[in-house]
Amino acid sequence: MRRTIQIEFNELSPTLIDEFIQAGELPNFRRLRDSSEVFVTDAANEINLEPWVQWPTLHTGIPDRDHGIQHLGEADLVAGRGIARELAAAGFKVGVFGSMNLDYGPLDGFVVPDPWNAELTPHPAELKAFTDFVVSAVQENSAEQLDKRAALPFIAYLTTHGLQPATARAVVQQLIDERRDPGVKWRRAFALDAMSYDVFRKLVRRHEVAFATFFSNSTAHLQHYYWRNFRPEAFSVPSPPRTMPRWPMRSCRATATKIASSDGSWRTSPTIGWCSSAR
Repeated sequence: MRRTIQIEFNELSPTLIDEFIQAGELPNFRRLRDSSEVFVTDAANEINLEPWVQWPTLHTGIPDRDHGIQHLGEADLVAGRGIARELAAAGFKVGVFGSMNLDYGPLDGFVVPDPWNAELTPHPAELKAFTDFVVSAVQENSAEQLDKRAALPFIAYLTTHGLQPATARAVVQQLIDERRDPGVKWRRAFALDAMSYDVFRKLVRRHEVAFATFFSNSTAHLQHYYWRNFRPEAFSVPSPPRTMPRWPMRSCRATATKIASSDGSWRTSPTIGWCSSAR
């Protein structure tokens, strides 16, 4: 089996992606898309059109009326089920990195649970130094606070598990910029994506997996805050009075750049997936 990487961009809007590609804003995403077979599926049979419902459906092939998931944190309803488990049962090494609302349990490879199912255990166990901080960063983003106790083990893990110099420089610059202007804290989502992808690449190579998933939530996170500012005419509710970053809806750009630049060296067959509730 040729190594296959399933890239999962949460809640991307195909309409906006096409618009940004045509405008030249996403050259690396264009490269990924144009070298792929592209399909748009219809989720009309889903009862609840939410990403935490649709991603388990995609992984397991079970419609939501049968798997019963309606909320975040209900991964136990599909525990041990999904494409990664099927491939593992067939003798392949697999990896799961952050896929939403799924409980694969330990696999012959690696498992990084999503941060909304904080009670799940990563595999191998050393990944807990990474996941503890990510959980705190994601669940406390509204307060813009970070768990300093979890930060030190997180940093120590990163330095020995794939952190790239360019990523480290970007993170340091982000922290410096925040001291100068607290209004740029919204860019933390980009930094987390970059660090996560570095760790993911290291895990894929270390465990020599045949199939792996990588889940990115930065676009979903930012559009929840800024989409009404970006396209106020599409909403009946007025935009909130917040200063809008220039490119919040193009947040998949940095991750797509990393994927595009590493794809050749990995000799992978990337599958790009996204779930969107946009109509």
